[in-house]
Amino acid sequence: MVQERRLLFISTIFFLLNLLPVTNLARTLNQSVGRVGSAVVTSREVQLCHLVTSILNRDVAKENSRIEVLPEGSSQMAEATSDCLVDRILEIEAGALSYSMQGGKDLLVVLDLAKSEISKSAAWGAFALTENDLKNTIRQKIVANEFLESKMRSFTGDLSDREMRAYFESHRAEYANVEFSEAAESIRQKVLAESKERKLAEWFALLHSKHKVRNFLSDQEWKKSLKK
Repeated sequence: MVQERRLLFISTIFFLLNLLPVTNLARTLNQSVGRVGSAVVTSREVQLCHLVTSILNRDVAKENSRIEVLPEGSSQMAEATSDCLVDRILEIEAGALSYSMQGGKDLLVVLDLAKSEISKSAAWGAFALTENDLKNTIRQKIVANEFLESKMRSFTGDLSDREMRAYFESHRAEYANVEFSEAAESIRQKVLAESKERKLAEWFALLHSKHKVRNFLSDQEWKKSLKK
């Protein structure tokens, strides 16, 4: 569930991880890049989240393409950090409600794909990722996705004919020479979509405050991630 419009609020020189020698890679594996409450999130964890997310979101047509380690200090790393922080708090929220993962079969499939990806690259090998590391991150991602989808369904509502007519009349310029009966369905879809986005943004803002979330690379990246 991951793709969009970001701003980079840090200006620093960075090196591409896949251009660095493996000995230099080891120096940046556990850099602190974010925090949820008192728990620190490291660059190693973010890279692992990035690997799992990329596998889950990979286009079938590009399934043979390589997934590269993210450049440290880059806008992509800041974006991935926000994604990882989102997954972390969704997992916490799901656990508080005793939510159980449904997509157990997906875990094994993604695990095999992740192992295959790691075996192809010395850069990924430098992180010394264990099977438990992979399983825990895959489980976190699946739970986060499922819990978010469940929450999104709870934001679904409907509009009365009266509410749609009121919107139609207050936006006549948008519906010039169009009868209400022709515009009703598009109005319903538009207003419900806007309402769902607003509720989601409000909920994420609440979680951000509740869990004291920080993205050390760029706190602004968290705000951009809410527009997904």
